[in-house]
Amino acid sequence: MIYKFPPQSEPIRQGDIFINIPKVEFDLERLLVSEPESSNLTSEEWLDVSKGRDAFSALVSFRPVTAIVITQNCDAVRNDDIALCEIRTFNDITGSTPNHPKGTMSKI
Repeated sequence: MIYKFPPQSEPIRQGDIFINIPKVEFDLERLLVSEPESSNLTSEEWLDVSKGRDAFSALVSFRPVTAIVITQNCDAVRNDDIALCEIRTFNDITGSTPNHPKGTMSKI
């Protein structure tokens, strides 16, 4: 992949790539929820834990990923938040190496 990193003084734009972005990973069917006033963790489903609670603490995992900005330029300069999409290899997604353009395009 060929990519020229923009100067840090430039605004964030669609297509910009970020390295080592923290990706939060969790399972909505098995959230490790911290009980208030205690160090105990219980495994609960999102639908159950979200009922009747304004906020709660849960234990989640993080891993560093490379990501690309998918927010449109006009929105990126006006808003505090931007959307990122993880970049992965073709083999990671499909479990195979692209050999023929026609076969590759059918998987995309």
